Amino acid sequence: MAIRIKTLEKIAADKTLNDSFYRDLTLDIALSKIHSSNSLTFPLPINGSDIKISKDLAAISNSLQNLFSTLPCQRVLFPDYGLNLLQYLFQPIDEQTAGSIGNAILTNFQKWEPRVTVIQVNVVADPDNNQYNITLVVDIPVLNLKSYSSSFAFNVKNEAMTVIQSNQ
Repeated sequence: MAIRIKTLEKIAADKTLNDSFYRDLTLDIALSKIHSSNSLTFPLPINGSDIKISKDLAAISNSLQNLFSTLPCQRVLFPDYGLNLLQYLFQPIDEQTAGSIGNAILTNFQKWEPRVTVIQVNVVADPDNNQYNITLVVDIPVLNLKSYSSSFAFNVKNEAMTVIQSNQ
């Protein structure tokens, strides 16, 4: 049985309504100034700064970037977490492999990112540039974002995933 503390539930609900739905640490672990709160007081670090956080869409983007950059078995408590695109490095750069990459992306997003609804995953093989061009179209219901798309290039030669563009 979970212990419920009414005062903390109210503070969390107020904070969610006034600030953001989702929060995460920034991937570069940069520092940010701490803003004071009237309802709660915390001891401030010596220099008055703390680790930056990302909110809402940026938090979801961080989570998706973590999914792309983590290999299965790298996280001890979640050994299935991650997307292993490295297994496609020595495969032919063709539409069949592109379809396999698309299926892997779709399966992992549905399993590990419940905040988004995947509308479309489009993976196009580009053998001339040794890469796959990936376009994701997702809905984020809580943030009222419909058909949010991001484009990536998975370069097989450099073993790199590059964000090309993200838009609404």
